Amino acid sequence: IRSVLDAAFLDACGNYAMLVQEVLEVLLDVEARLPVWAHEGAEPGPCIWCCTLAGDFGPEEHAVPESLIGDAAVLVGCVCRQCNNVLAALDEALLSFEPIALLRTFYGPMTKKGRFPKAQFRDFDVVRTAPTSVRITSKRAGADVSPEDAGGGRVRIPLRIVGRRPSDPVKLARSVLKVGLGMLAYDAGRDAALDPRYDPVREFVRDGGVFGTQLVVAGTGEPHPEVRVRLLPTSVGMLILLDIFGVLLASNLEPQPIAIDVGSRGDDLVVFPLNGEHTPD
Repeated sequence: IRSVLDAAFLDACGNYAMLVQEVLEVLLDVEARLPVWAHEGAEPGPCIWCCTLAGDFGPEEHAVPESLIGDAAVLVGCVCRQCNNVLAALDEALLSFEPIALLRTFYGPMTKKGRFPKAQFRDFDVVRTAPTSVRITSKRAGADVSPEDAGGGRVRIPLRIVGRRPSDPVKLARSVLKVGLGMLAYDAGRDAALDPRYDPVREFVRDGGVFGTQLVVAGTGEPHPEVRVRLLPTSVGMLILLDIFGVLLASNLEPQPIAIDVGSRGDDLVVFPLNGEHTPD
């Protein structure tokens, strides 16, 4: 009898999840048809990226990608439509960074269409199928993705993540710095982000090239369901510390090297110089 009840309960949960998804799709469709209103007192421009006053400032800009935190950090009147569209590719670079892509399937919000997030890797796909369920599908014969009992009600799934394409540390750094300047505008106001000392990072985020600092990525981390951003003024500039579901990244909004004692951390830190020098594979 218990097995029958368990099956009925799981079936009911699945039907409920499908119903919630359908309702969300309707609500999101209605929301998309509503006019967009600027926040009271918000004046459009200049754009924090191209410094123009002449552009279209209608679209909202998310300081942190919407796919990570929803509408928790929205900029209004700070980014012109052209920069909004061009720099959207950097958001995708952050979302597709393999550790973040994997953890987003566990902790990220639903998409704009009300669907659960998913990620595709070379050897397996991961998709959240319900609020508390994740499906891992192997693409390679003989690959074992079975969960192991880790004690305390937890499970461990041994996965070796190999991306479908090589990672680009420069593009990833640009995406981290985009979040940094966007959060500076969100926290301290547009004028703070328009400070001329951030002109070099504006150019680097928009056009790439070289930048006189580093991207630091932690080799280990403890997964958790939060996204945390911290801006830290130091003697070498404004550091951006980004913690996305336990994936730790850091850089500097100013073109100054960060003093890091890599030796004391062993293999726990990977440092990518952004000044055109050789970077590790």
